[in-house]
Amino acid sequence: MAIATASSDAFGNIRLTPRLRAACVPVKANGKNAFVEVLSKGLESDINVPTLIFHIKDLENFSSLPLPDTIAAAPAGSVASDGKFDVSGSVGEDKYLNSYLVGDSKDEHFKLHFDVTDSGLYCVYVDPAADVVSYDLPIIVRNSYGYLNFYEYIEVSESRWGLLLYIAVTAWLLRDLIRSVGKDFSNLNNISVVSKSAVFLILMPYIGIMIMTLASDFILNCVAEKGFLSVFFRSGISIFSSLYQVCISIMLLLFCMGYGVVFYHRQTKSYRQLPAPKMRMAKILGGIQLALVCVNGMFMVFASNPSSDLAAGSANSFPVVEGALVLFQFILYTTSIIQGVKTLRNIKEFPPYGSSVEDYGEKNEGIRVAFKRSLCLIFLVPMLFGVGAGIIAGVSGGANFIQDFGPNVDPALVSYLTLDMLIKDSTFLYFQTWNMIVTTLVVIIGVFFIWIKGNQGLVVDDKEYFEAPAYGDSDPESV
Repeated sequence: MAIATASSDAFGNIRLTPRLRAACVPVKANGKNAFVEVLSKGLESDINVPTLIFHIKDLENFSSLPLPDTIAAAPAGSVASDGKFDVSGSVGEDKYLNSYLVGDSKDEHFKLHFDVTDSGLYCVYVDPAADVVSYDLPIIVRNSYGYLNFYEYIEVSESRWGLLLYIAVTAWLLRDLIRSVGKDFSNLNNISVVSKSAVFLILMPYIGIMIMTLASDFILNCVAEKGFLSVFFRSGISIFSSLYQVCISIMLLLFCMGYGVVFYHRQTKSYRQLPAPKMRMAKILGGIQLALVCVNGMFMVFASNPSSDLAAGSANSFPVVEGALVLFQFILYTTSIIQGVKTLRNIKEFPPYGSSVEDYGEKNEGIRVAFKRSLCLIFLVPMLFGVGAGIIAGVSGGANFIQDFGPNVDPALVSYLTLDMLIKDSTFLYFQTWNMIVTTLVVIIGVFFIWIKGNQGLVVDDKEYFEAPAYGDSDPESV
């Protein structure tokens, strides 16, 4: 589908090129200052390019206008005739703009402007002659709130409140930590590794990324045609976000292996060092994921550049790498679950070493219960929240979609009409954003208090050191 998110260049601009002659963009009107513009940059002054801008919901009311995908696949110059598109049908002239672009910057047709009064999905078609082989036509979308992509704006507008909620929760959790370790954090080792990681390695970096994202999106919302500034902000944040996701995946795997539960990266008085095979597995999987993320990011930039040989009208035009990354994330997720089940089983069978063993049965049972509850929170809560969100969305909107489409709608048009309705009524998109915010908070808060209650899990004590045999030397389940 030729929608805006799939046809942006490396700078975040939407451009029509010989490889992409149709694109559909979301526009939020709300009654003011919304428009779609097409610029004729890169055209020679004596060339005319037939151009059509219209609302996707009106497509069926045109007598012979094809779908966006059909335009993209048809030979150049085969759709428009006599310099314009065939717009015969029952659509009012104020509902579309059927004109042409020229390369002369002094001509009024150097830029086409179409005011939008109704929110929805708007399509731009161009159909130059077959001998016009080089052009680059930026599409400028101005929503009622600014120039930021509609889908990004939905996330940003709600993330502002989510950020305040995250900061409040962080302050609350830090207050609990201070009660245990003191205002100078001098006794931080008295808190379990899991509880500290939830705050300092997961929640606080996430807040930092959210702040950077909101700041950059605020700037980009004010910029019509984006250039180096857009690349600088988006690339930097994308790098930080990708690295954060890789770290989260590996931290989850290490936790499921028992790190912070019964293992640590070195021997302590009570807990063994994480077995070398487990650490080696985590490093290998982390390295593979990092490499795939980097390669995928490079291809997304290359593929979205109209002058690139990899460009095919989509930022995801390298599906092999994209698919490999998704598959590997699934493998990593499944590996974490398997390791979690093995660790849960082994906690009782292989108790920690120490100078006193009287309370190990009770202590291990407490650790086992905390670990089991954590696994349920991490793996089941997001799944349950997601299923619940899907059911609510289906009940609230699914029937209306089917009813509004009618029985005679072209199935190929349904996906476009669905997006058009989601833009008009964004309740589901807002709900989806808040579902992610709340799910993340529930998991982090839950894990924090599971492990800080009774201070379950690993507590590092540098004052006492016990040389325990390396866990896993004789354990067939250690990997």
